[in-house]
Amino acid sequence: MIQIENLTFHYRDTIEAALRSIHLNVQNGESLAIMGANGSGKSTFAKVLAKILIPDRGKLQLGDDGTATVGFVFQNPDNQMVALTVEKELAFGLENQGLTQDEMEFKITEILKQFELAEFRKRIISDLSGGEKQKVAVASVMITEPAILILDEPDSFLDSHGKELLFTQLENIKKLNPQIIILHITQYAEIAKLYPRMIVFSQGEIVADKNPDELFADKQFLIETGLLYDKKIQNFESLIRSESAESKTLTVENLSFSYTEEKELLHNISLSLSQGEVIGLTGNSGSGKSTLASLLCGLIPCSFGNIEISPQQNTKELSSQVTMLFQQPETQFFLQTVKDEIRFGLQNKEIEFTNQQILDLMKLVGLDYKKLADRNPQSLSGGEKRRLAFAVILALSYNFIIFDEPTCGLDPQGVGMFSELVENLKLTNHGIIVISHDFNLLKTVSDKIIYLKDNGSTETMAQAQFFS
Repeated sequence: MIQIENLTFHYRDTIEAALRSIHLNVQNGESLAIMGANGSGKSTFAKVLAKILIPDRGKLQLGDDGTATVGFVFQNPDNQMVALTVEKELAFGLENQGLTQDEMEFKITEILKQFELAEFRKRIISDLSGGEKQKVAVASVMITEPAILILDEPDSFLDSHGKELLFTQLENIKKLNPQIIILHITQYAEIAKLYPRMIVFSQGEIVADKNPDELFADKQFLIETGLLYDKKIQNFESLIRSESAESKTLTVENLSFSYTEEKELLHNISLSLSQGEVIGLTGNSGSGKSTLASLLCGLIPCSFGNIEISPQQNTKELSSQVTMLFQQPETQFFLQTVKDEIRFGLQNKEIEFTNQQILDLMKLVGLDYKKLADRNPQSLSGGEKRRLAFAVILALSYNFIIFDEPTCGLDPQGVGMFSELVENLKLTNHGIIVISHDFNLLKTVSDKIIYLKDNGSTETMAQAQFFS
């Protein structure tokens, strides 16, 4: 069981509590969904349960005798990896449990089969894609058979097949251990509705604890708690403009790429993206989507094939015309404050950007200037970091923008805001590529879909054709 009474937590050097007077009781065998707006306290709550963070006050009891084990899958899989290879990552928790070599070998082999990771057994974790890392992260926690399992948006980087595997394994765990408690933090209503009970966080407090269907029937409650997008972006063109008066086209011809001699990741790819167009790029985890994005914006040199922007552009100028929001936006941050991050790229281009403009841009992406402008970017929640990355990218006003899994970690309001951002970027003559496993998002924002196959080739089709 989980018993929490009057639990409060502050982060260092902050006045407002991240968690305020939390009361919660969960019985053995219960499964809960957890939702809330970005920055509402969901991940902080999970870390307190996992005893990564120590509460300021209040009662926290895990298990009847207070010794229940907790397995925690982080929102960002990189934050929980401790070993060099997949096999060693899976073995780490088992070693701490004191299992024998034979016992560990058996359990590792079984979990690799269950998550379809057998071929990755000896792979270096840093070489895996985001989705592959997520599968390893989930497997490394489940293999330890915890009494309480906390999942902080574990499906964020998973493709559709990976999500199916995740829920299959959750069902198997419940069958093998009916007493396990599962707490699943999610941004998706369809996932929350799979659970009989749902709690909602808002500004550090639990504001609802009911059946999901009952909560999702209350539109006003959803709007008030940030679980439904009901706004419209104002004055977009006064903040964001395309750099060029003349429309350009990003063209790729016969592009191939490999990291090793043994396997070609991308094979003979050709595509074109014009300003004022939105392409949805999808494919299985590890198919090369992020690698292709890195090639398009000049982060990886193109060895075989041709990438150019016409008219009058060449590959050397890609980095000045194409920008990219990374799958994990915190890897893009390196300055001390939020406003410094937004201003940095503009300073390099010798463009003045006032505090008022920063305030307006932060408001555009759903960030509170007064609360967050002077905060360290690394101290933000996962969703807030992604919103900040939007602001950094939008401030630069590049002609072509690539968003790599842009809605991972965003609350429903953030997803709605992003969809409207893409619509406005299209109308202001930007060329957009959105990489995502979220088909609902791609159906909403894309003009056409490029599907990256496992053999490295692509198939391009109209949006209506792909979703027919």
